Amino acid sequence: MKMRIAMWMLMCLPLGLWAQGAWQPGELVLVEGDTLRGMVAKAKGNQFAYKVDRKGERNFFKEEEVVGYTMGDQQFERHVVDVFMGKFPERREVYLEILVDGPVKLFEYTGTGMLGASHTNRFLFHADASMPWRVPPKEGAFRKQVSMYFGDCESITDRIKSKELGYEQLNGIVVLYNSWAIAEAQKEASNIEETPE
Repeated sequence: MKMRIAMWMLMCLPLGLWAQGAWQPGELVLVEGDTLRGMVAKAKGNQFAYKVDRKGERNFFKEEEVVGYTMGDQQFERHVVDVFMGKFPERREVYLEILVDGPVKLFEYTGTGMLGASHTNRFLFHADASMPWRVPPKEGAFRKQVSMYFGDCESITDRIKSKELGYEQLNGIVVLYNSWAIAEAQKEASNIEETPE
């Protein structure tokens, strides 16, 4: 009888490691640069579970080994950011959900603060930056700082300064800016091609 109980416990042990999240189609991007596509689940103990397909063998990866992941239609990247979980910012390495992808990315992080309250922080990031920049949600600071961030696109900054676009339209602002930045880069590339040597 004791042997049966021990065998049953050994069989259930792996279930506890991956049962925290449901398996979803997705991918893991590893620190080494490899991308594993298949089925992904969040596991207990800050781990990810991965298998090639529904019947595949489970492999586990620690958070330190994973720089980004996709589960279903949600995509995340790991970054060091200043997160406001109370009154003061706290620098943390966390997974940020990608809300808008492009030359400038818009990320969102939701965590639990000191008193158990949920806090949502949004961040802007472009490839030249050392870390994502936290977007201030208060109207005055938002207008001033986001206008400076997107200062090279006058049509957007004018709309932000006139209060036509605000924090609630941040996704749209980033989409507009990315479209403008891509068009500008294409113009510049075509000007370079047309310039005689």
